[in-house]
Amino acid sequence: MSINLGIDKYLTMSKKLLLLLFGTCVSWSLAIGQDNVKVPTAVHCVALNIYYETSAKSKAESMAVTDVVMNRVKDKKYPNNPCDVIKQARLYKSGEPIPNKCQFSWFCDGKPDVPFDNKVWQRSVEFAYEYVVKGRYHGLTEGATHYHATYVRPHWARAYKRVAVIGRHIFYKPVD
Repeated sequence: MSINLGIDKYLTMSKKLLLLLFGTCVSWSLAIGQDNVKVPTAVHCVALNIYYETSAKSKAESMAVTDVVMNRVKDKKYPNNPCDVIKQARLYKSGEPIPNKCQFSWFCDGKPDVPFDNKVWQRSVEFAYEYVVKGRYHGLTEGATHYHATYVRPHWARAYKRVAVIGRHIFYKPVD
């Protein structure tokens, strides 16, 4: 899916990043699944996931993690936009996520979800923009909907087909 906002040729990357980070009143929409998600919101959510899942250490690993999020967006079993996929969790009656009961562990680890390393955050936003807005690297994981760090062995992994190891993550897709 390639999205052309029609303004790319007029903006430098730094201006695009400023718009994405601070442009909450920007009215561009990006059709993802059945919802229209504001581009800055979608990019922001994906950038947070890249930041906390990969520390933006490798473009390949960052794009693979993002590809899993977007593969879930396309799958009817999951929410139909990246922010809701990333924030999917079991919740207390109060609406707060139950610790360690989230699809992406960083979201409910009890720590603030505010990036503190500006250099890593900037790379995370750049990678998210490249995937979400520019439409690059889609399909990198061949349909994977799950992944985990190489240092853990989750029980659910046996029920899925292993697709790849990229960086510090192992990627899986449903068995056909």
